[in-house]
Amino acid sequence: MMIANAEKLREALDEEKEPKVKWKLSFVSLVAGGMKVEEATAHFGIGIATGYNWIRCWNSEGVEGLVRKKIPGRPPKLDEEELGELKRVLKAKPYWSVKEVMRLVKELFEVNYSDEQTRRILVGKLGMNYAKPFVRDYRRRKDAKISSLRG
Repeated sequence: MMIANAEKLREALDEEKEPKVKWKLSFVSLVAGGMKVEEATAHFGIGIATGYNWIRCWNSEGVEGLVRKKIPGRPPKLDEEELGELKRVLKAKPYWSVKEVMRLVKELFEVNYSDEQTRRILVGKLGMNYAKPFVRDYRRRKDAKISSLRG
């Protein structure tokens, strides 16, 4: 397979800072230097189809073809504005269980989340923490004082 713009390839290899792109450029450079694609893929530990894809991307788009493109995922069920509203509502009460938050999200936004996804949203997107409830001894008198363990 022919490699287009061999001079441009050498320049790009010298100038590139991103390690993954530089790695791909090194592969294409080896093939441009005369190494068979099958040998180069074995040397780099990649599949033959991947090697041909990198060469095709270089030939059609240059360096930009070798830069990994961000693949968008599924859009979130709650947008940033709704997450902000949820956070404001959650701050009104000091303690929430995950089940309570799930019901609240269902009531306010008509969106169903699993327990695990609700936890991810609370911790990851809203910056909230888990807290273990303070255990109170049922035998303790109501008027008892808390003593310090430090002398």
